[in-house]
Amino acid sequence: MAEGKRELVIVGLLGRLERITKDNGFSTDAGRQIFVNESPDLGPDDPTDAVALVSREDIVAWQAGKLLIRWPIEVQGLAKVVDPQEVWRAFLEAEAVAADIKRAIELDDRTLGGLLVARGIERVSTRVIPRDPGGTTVGAAVSYVLVMEETWGNP
Repeated sequence: MAEGKRELVIVGLLGRLERITKDNGFSTDAGRQIFVNESPDLGPDDPTDAVALVSREDIVAWQAGKLLIRWPIEVQGLAKVVDPQEVWRAFLEAEAVAADIKRAIELDDRTLGGLLVARGIERVSTRVIPRDPGGTTVGAAVSYVLVMEETWGNP
């Protein structure tokens, strides 16, 4: 059972990302394989696309009786390079996963059921994740800042 607000937020985001399947009207099935706080190279037994949710260090933007926290996260759309001569195809798949990530994260309640403050989820940027030398994976990552409040001693 989730105890702290951060944990509840991660669970809420994972629920949205798990919906990324063609059966649910998305372009990809990336929600069938989700990694948390790791961005692996997709191997032969992995699906052709996946999602990675990577948490970054949060920033306390203001504090008095409450703390206003800005928590950066990155949601990565990963795609397996099937043919090293056509890496561009994997990049197109990664871009399709990134578009699905935006639809899954942004179209629902931006406060995650009141866990985040009114402006809730802010999109910061989208970047390319290039293939490492000898690697089998490329990606497109969408960066967000989650804005939330905590009270002292009540995470």
